[in-house]
Amino acid sequence: WTWGLMPNTASVRLETYWLWLSNQDQLFISHYGWHL
Repeated sequence: WTWGLMPNTASVRLETYWLWLSNQDQLFISHYGWHL
């Protein structure tokens, strides 16, 4: 990875996006996991 080459704002934004994605994943699993 080349995170060191990215501007701080971009890496923070990306980290926030991934945190949001993982949160959505947990919500999806907790609500729909019993269907699988």
